[in-house]
Amino acid sequence: MKIAVCIKQVPAEREGATDLKLGLVIRTGRRRMNPYDAPAVEAALQLKERFGGRVDVFSMGPQSAGEVIGEAMSMGADGGWLMTDRVFAGADTLATARTLAAGMATVDQYDLIICGLKTTDGDTGQVGPALAALLEKPFAGRVESFDEYDEQNGLTLHHKVDQWLQTVRLKLPGVISVVRENFVPRIPGLKARMKKKIINEIHFSDLAEKDENLYGLKGSPTRIKRAYVPERPPTGQILEAGGEKAAEIVLSAINEAIAQGGLALNTMMAAKTRDYGKPSPRRRMREHPWVQGSALVSWLETDSQGRLTGLSMELAGESRRLGAEAGFPAWGIFIEESEPADLDKLDLDRIFIYQRPGGDFNAQDFADALVSCVKDFQPSTVLLGATDRGKDVAPLAAARLGTGLTADCVELRMDDGDNLLQIRPAFGGNVMAEILTPLARPQFATVRQGAFKAAPLKAFAGPEIVRLKHQSRPDSFGLEVLERTERPEASSLDEARIILAVGCGFKSAADLDIVQALARAKGAEVGATRSVVERGWMPPEAQIGLSGRSVSPSLLITLGVSGSVQFLAGIRGAERLVAINNDPAAPIFSAAQVCLCADVYQVLPFLEKYLSQCEE
Repeated sequence: MKIAVCIKQVPAEREGATDLKLGLVIRTGRRRMNPYDAPAVEAALQLKERFGGRVDVFSMGPQSAGEVIGEAMSMGADGGWLMTDRVFAGADTLATARTLAAGMATVDQYDLIICGLKTTDGDTGQVGPALAALLEKPFAGRVESFDEYDEQNGLTLHHKVDQWLQTVRLKLPGVISVVRENFVPRIPGLKARMKKKIINEIHFSDLAEKDENLYGLKGSPTRIKRAYVPERPPTGQILEAGGEKAAEIVLSAINEAIAQGGLALNTMMAAKTRDYGKPSPRRRMREHPWVQGSALVSWLETDSQGRLTGLSMELAGESRRLGAEAGFPAWGIFIEESEPADLDKLDLDRIFIYQRPGGDFNAQDFADALVSCVKDFQPSTVLLGATDRGKDVAPLAAARLGTGLTADCVELRMDDGDNLLQIRPAFGGNVMAEILTPLARPQFATVRQGAFKAAPLKAFAGPEIVRLKHQSRPDSFGLEVLERTERPEASSLDEARIILAVGCGFKSAADLDIVQALARAKGAEVGATRSVVERGWMPPEAQIGLSGRSVSPSLLITLGVSGSVQFLAGIRGAERLVAINNDPAAPIFSAAQVCLCADVYQVLPFLEKYLSQCEE
C-alpha cells in the first residue's frame, strides 16, 4: 500500500504573528508539526506495519517547513516532499488542496492519502475533503480505527459521523482524515533523529499544470477583506477575592441558577429566540426573485430521532434574515431517507427534497445531491451546519464547484454588492477575519450551533416543496457502509443549563476531579478549553470554542480560563458568565458579568470542603 500523508508546520501555541493588513500568518518564533498531523503519520505507519508498503509525507510552505518533514521521517516515514515556491504563497484551503494534489502526482500514484483532522492555525479541516473532490476519490472523515485490507475490496475502517459510528469499506485509491486521540504518535529514538534525511523539493516548474492562476493567492476563491483584533468592551468591576469568598460566589451563582431553572429548557430557549410570528420585514424583492443566482439555501439535517436539528432551525432563521437584507428568497435543501414532520413549518420560501435510500452517510453522495441542486437552481449562497456531516459535505461540494468556503462563521452579513461577509476567528483564534468570495458563486459557509438564533417552527403559509430524485452512483463513490450504530454522547454541553469550564489555570488532570464532582452534585456539565483537551485531560466532546462546541447555558463559570478569541466565540450564547482567573488583564473578564481575580488553586479547597459537607 502506497500512502501519502499531508502535514503542515504551524506556529507553536501563542507564537507567531499576523499581518492584519494582508491577512497572512507571519511564521516567526517557534514552529512545530500541526498536532493533528502527527497522528495521521502514526496511522500511516501502523497501516504500513500491518499490510506493507511505503509512507511518503508532503508539506507546503517555506524552507523551514522541511523541519516537520524531517520529524515525520524520524518517526518512520520513507520519503519527504516539500512543495515550496512563491507561486504557492497565500493559498486558501482549495488552492492548498489543488497544489498538494498536483505535487503528489509528480511523485507517484498513491493508494491512500491521509490528512489530520484539522490544523491549529486554521481549524477548518477542509483540505482532506477538497483533495478527495479534486482527485475524484472516495472520502471518509474522522477515522478511529482500521480492520481489514485487500487490494480487491479495499480498506475496512470505522469512522465517526456526529452521533453515529459507521463501519465502511473504502475502495482504494481514497482519502481519509483521522482523529487525534486514537493514534498516539510514536517517539523516535536518538538514532532515528540523528539519521540524515533527504527532503525533496517540488516547485511550480515541476507541476504538470503550469497555470499560476490555479495556485496560491491567485487560485484562492476566498479573500480576507480585513483581519483585526476585536475591541474588548469595558471590563466590569474586577473583585480581588480570596479562595473562600470566590468559592462562595461560585456556589451562590450555581444555586441561584438551579432555583431559577424550574422552567424547561425549551422555555428558556424560546425566551432567547427572535419572534418569527410574522414574516420578517424585507427589502423590496427584485422584479424576478426566482432568477438564477438570487437565493440563499440552507442545508437541513435531522438527528438520530428523525427530527430537525436545532442547528437547521438556526440556519433557516439566518437564511431568512440575510434574504431580507438582500431581497433574496430563502430556500432549504433536505437530503435524507424520510422527511421530518415539521419541515413545512419552517419560514422558508422553497425546500428541495432529495430522498435517498438508507439512513447511512456517504459524504460524496450527499455532496453530489447538493452540487446537482446548485447547478440546477444556482443559488448565490449555501449555508451548512458545522456538524461532522456538514464539515465533510461543504468542502467536497465547494471544491467540485470551484468556489470558496469559509468554516465556523460566527457572524454573517450581506454587503451592497450581495457578497456574503463571513466573519470568523482566524489564525488560531488570535484575531477575527472578515472573508469574502468575491469572484465565485455560490458562496459557501458553515456555522456552528449556537452562533445564531433559531427560527421556531410555526404555521406559516408554508414553503413550496420541490421533490427531486437523487440517483446514487452505482459505485457509491467507492464507499460502502457496512454497519451504523448510534454512539452514546459523552457530553451534553449543547443542552446544559449550567456549565463549569476549565482552562490552563489547572496544572494536572487530577486537579479536575473536584470540578467534576461539583458538576455531578449540581447537575452541571464540565467543558474545557482547547489547550486542556489537547493535553488529553478532557475528551474532545468537552471542548468549547471555535474548534469545539458553541454553548448557550443560563450560567457559565470559567475556572482558570484566559479567554482567547477562539474560546469567546463559543460562549456568546451564555446568559451569565462568572469568571475566575488570577490575571486581572485576562480577556475572559471582558465578557463576564462577575469577574473574580483569584487563583483557582485557592478556590478548589473550599469547593472540596463544600462537597465533603454535602456527603456528610
